[in-house]
Amino acid sequence: MLIESEPALDWLLFNMNVVPITAELSELQPITFVCIENERPDLVDLFDELCQKYHYLQHRDPKGEKLRYIAFTDDAQVLACLMFSHSAWNLPDREAFIGWNQDVKKKNLPFLVNNSRFVIMPGVRVKNLATWLLGQIHNRICSDWLDVYKHPIVALETFVDESKHHGSCYKAANWTRVGELKIKKGQKSLIGSTLGIYLYSLTKDFSDLKNSLSF
Repeated sequence: MLIESEPALDWLLFNMNVVPITAELSELQPITFVCIENERPDLVDLFDELCQKYHYLQHRDPKGEKLRYIAFTDDAQVLACLMFSHSAWNLPDREAFIGWNQDVKKKNLPFLVNNSRFVIMPGVRVKNLATWLLGQIHNRICSDWLDVYKHPIVALETFVDESKHHGSCYKAANWTRVGELKIKKGQKSLIGSTLGIYLYSLTKDFSDLKNSLSF
């Protein structure tokens, strides 16, 4: 399905320097929030370029299942980009919180996805925008994932680099901090960092993840 008013890709790619926006959230409505994989596959290059330029970890194209979202103003100005992809395999604090053993984790991990990229464009100063966008994700990602990959998901996770961010938008959107991860190897810009681990249940609680799932 295509949105009624489609931002012109060539224009967006040409205007990569995002125009500063200072406004109340209500003043920006209606905000167009599109899922690239099932609505606007033509915007994948734009998403990649924006993450490369504006996210502190730059662009990464994870293998396997993923959904990417872009939020626009009604005049096609980009507000934010979000990506959800496969969850991390080994997080002892997460496993302890959920109550996973290895067998159940192996079966249920595909139903938990990671918010691996979230960037508000520089110069966008809109109070509560990030929390509002997470609320939109909560309302639609289950059906989007089912449409694209033909299986549901039941929870979301993310990491917050607590040397740079406080995780305020996740806390305000009712995500739960369940522990932390100390980075000892991998991406150089993260080595030595402590990442807070946050979870959000898309069902009534996290009990669905604790039990063996099959759909």
